[in-house]
Amino acid sequence: MSAIIVALEKSAKKLGAKIYTKSKIVAINKKSNSFVLKTTTGEKITADKLVIAAPPGSFKKIGGSVARKIQMAEAFKSIKAFPAFKAAAVYPRAWWEDITDESKRLYPMERFLSNSECLGWTLAHGSVQ
Repeated sequence: MSAIIVALEKSAKKLGAKIYTKSKIVAINKKSNSFVLKTTTGEKITADKLVIAAPPGSFKKIGGSVARKIQMAEAFKSIKAFPAFKAAAVYPRAWWEDITDESKRLYPMERFLSNSECLGWTLAHGSVQ
């Protein structure tokens, strides 16, 4: 995912965008045709156009008329947050290739595995030397 974020940042900067990451936004309001953002440090940032890149949980903590309008939108309300993680297991040989029972064979991206509330998929790779 970080490659996508880096590419978006680079593209936005080429188009003249300014990216603020040093302080948190506490309110987003509209004044005439501009957006006015207030930060935790009391700074006010004015922008003609605004791109918001924040997880829904964090965005819910932001006040202001524009933020409230977004938070009340059905599309925003439909976002469900689920904890997620990535994990990898590396084996000295591809043991899954030795499974002879076709019903139990593991194929890349074909079989979903579930354990408790975890859901994942197989991504079999050749052995690592």
